[in-house]
Amino acid sequence: MSGLPQVETAHLYAELHHELMKLLDGLIAEQWAAPTVCAGWSVKDIAAHMLDTQLRILSIGRDGFMPPGPATPIESYQDLVRFLNGLNGTWVEAMRRASPGVLAQMLRVSGPQLADYVLSLDMQAEAMFPVAWAG
Repeated sequence: MSGLPQVETAHLYAELHHELMKLLDGLIAEQWAAPTVCAGWSVKDIAAHMLDTQLRILSIGRDGFMPPGPATPIESYQDLVRFLNGLNGTWVEAMRRASPGVLAQMLRVSGPQLADYVLSLDMQAEAMFPVAWAG
């Protein structure tokens, strides 16, 4: 992205994760279950989605593991959105079986690993999965 100022943020992942865990550790059961602006998703569902994102980044980026792709070809932006919404939805639905404590413990493990992985990346390299909304 030529012409735009480069802002270093990789070093912030560990601190942000620490703050996230402080926030989650302070939640009571009703707060975990509270609705969010994401229709149909609770605070716990958003935390589960964050865990999924961390695990996918580590699995694909760090470990080179490519999970199965879509059952049907992605031929449009709408196809991509449908595929990603399906991935996100199935994960969140499955994580509804886990307690907030289990979810928080899993985030405690994956968060520092993600922070270390992000620090190892070449920030000038091409993105593995470039996305329109990120410029």
